[in-house]
Amino acid sequence: MRSAARPLLPPLGVLAAVGVALAARVASAGSATVAESPGAAVVFTALLLGIAAARWRSSVIHASKRTRAARRDIAIGVAGGVVLVVLVLLLPGPPLHAWSRPSAAAAVPWTLLVVCIATAEELVFRGVLFDAVARAGGAGFAALVGALAFAVEHVLLYGWRALPLDLGVGLWLGGLRMLSGGVTAPAVAHAVADCGAWLVL
Repeated sequence: MRSAARPLLPPLGVLAAVGVALAARVASAGSATVAESPGAAVVFTALLLGIAAARWRSSVIHASKRTRAARRDIAIGVAGGVVLVVLVLLLPGPPLHAWSRPSAAAAVPWTLLVVCIATAEELVFRGVLFDAVARAGGAGFAALVGALAFAVEHVLLYGWRALPLDLGVGLWLGGLRMLSGGVTAPAVAHAVADCGAWLVL
């Protein structure tokens, strides 16, 4: 019984840590909504990066990767992000914006924050969580668990009506992780999708 439960402990630990990060984001939002608070987003991003650093695995990003492989992963990520932007454009109904469009003066810091959030989420969901679940149940199961966790996390920002979209995005990003073998492609795709959607919507 104990040995059967042991493989579940690392993924559950990661999910619990993400829950703590979400609670901290809600608590630090103050009078603003959680989605509209840059300060809360910074706190959340810092905590996610802490989770990734604390549970780092060499299989997440290989420091010795050849430049060609890194360029390939970036290209896969850009293409994957463009696909997500196009799909969002094709969806009926109003866009599911979490934040108001930034002013010209705030565009650079806003973009940096969005990229940091996207990268931190990918390091956790398609990085440490994916690795922990894959060791227990395989890559496909890891992609599914990561997508579910990603979708539930985004309910806080977008509400339950966005759950199917976020689940689909999570599965797409998990597929990019499986295709590329690392978090670079899904992180780039996530950042391109988040920034690109704001530019075209």
